Amino acid sequence: MRATLLLLISICCSLSTTAQTLDTASLDSYLDTLADDERFMGTVLIQKDSSILYQKAVGYRDIDENRLNTVETVFRLGSISKMLTATMIFQLIEEGKLSLDTILAEYFPLLPNSVTITIGQLLRHESGLFDYTSDPKYTSYMYTETSRNSLLSIIQMGTPAFEPGTRADYCNTNFLLLSYIIEDLDESTYAESLKARITDSIETQSIAFGDAANTSNNDAFSYMYTGEFWQFAGETHMSIPMGAGSVVGNAADVNTFITTLLSSEKLLKHSSRDLMLTTNEERYGHGIFKLPYEEINAYGHGGSIDGFRTRTAYLMDHNLAITILSNGLNYDMAAIAKTVIDAATMKEVEIPLFSEIELSEEQLAKYSGLYTSAEIPLKITITNKEGKIVLQASGQQAFVLETDSDTEFSLAALGLIIQFDAIVGSQYQSFILRQGGGEFTFTRDQN
Repeated sequence: MRATLLLLISICCSLSTTAQTLDTASLDSYLDTLADDERFMGTVLIQKDSSILYQKAVGYRDIDENRLNTVETVFRLGSISKMLTATMIFQLIEEGKLSLDTILAEYFPLLPNSVTITIGQLLRHESGLFDYTSDPKYTSYMYTETSRNSLLSIIQMGTPAFEPGTRADYCNTNFLLLSYIIEDLDESTYAESLKARITDSIETQSIAFGDAANTSNNDAFSYMYTGEFWQFAGETHMSIPMGAGSVVGNAADVNTFITTLLSSEKLLKHSSRDLMLTTNEERYGHGIFKLPYEEINAYGHGGSIDGFRTRTAYLMDHNLAITILSNGLNYDMAAIAKTVIDAATMKEVEIPLFSEIELSEEQLAKYSGLYTSAEIPLKITITNKEGKIVLQASGQQAFVLETDSDTEFSLAALGLIIQFDAIVGSQYQSFILRQGGGEFTFTRDQN
């Protein structure tokens, strides 16, 4: 089997951009190409005001049962949930029950820096609190029901990352705490508040507090691509993310939510919306992001939970809402989002053409071996299979990597890149591993 190298070819829109007609054929071709090459499973929906301009589903919501995704399939939204949590916080502010300047100590006085951390700082990731999802033991309990007190204890014992208000750093703890505050002020569960304040208010019935997926009811499982097949990614228990990532929904209802939020006063007054959109230097608004498109004034949020990867955006000057929900991703979500936004704004759609690079057995033998790092306590074994590099970290499953060049290999599903250097004789002696913003050097074990 050969490894793949991504080449891009441009396909011009079949209709004149001046006609302001979305080129659905090119966008169909783009998504079908990704699906056919095991790059993407999910749904895409583009909406203008209340009219759906485009919708498409590809891949499976349940591979074992051969159940396909549909445009109505319900996905875990991950951190898009933070937008809904922020909306409910601003509703409580409008009701006079708290303010952006309310201090955290009024609700959780035992947490570090609670007398100086404000609601506004929680919303804009400026609290500096320890991110409980970084707890070394997180993966040991993420699939089981976990109490509020247990999670608060983890946060309390964690070391703050910085002094409140001195900078911004994305942190799930902020929105976990905000969801608890909503529960306390509403004297209800987060699920009940979500239903009353948003789902029933704007008739988005698929938006709800999540539970274990039932694929016969059009819920989606999520998957991770191993380089050979899609593997079930597990299901985080929703007691853990709460308002940071517990909400589920379909693409149409997510578009309806963000459109309603940013273009009307059904959920928030315009004055509250404007406060929500006020960003800091890191583009963090209050529960929403200013998206990094130079020519487009867009706000929204992304999400990641289990194997789900999600994006929603509202293009303020175009009155366009775009939602991408994936339950299997082996590609760059930012690239998919840009392509969909390009299509929605009548720009060219670039269709990826996946051609192949072949490595000989002699070349593959240069990489094989056991590698260790002085920077992290992890051993990595490199082997090969059917012309591809296989990476296996100690205690973990093996993954087949894409060949980007004769020294660089990657797996988009994990956001992982390794680059070999320092060849001595017939074998490489080291590689650099890049993942999640980190960079680590591994050297060949000579023992």
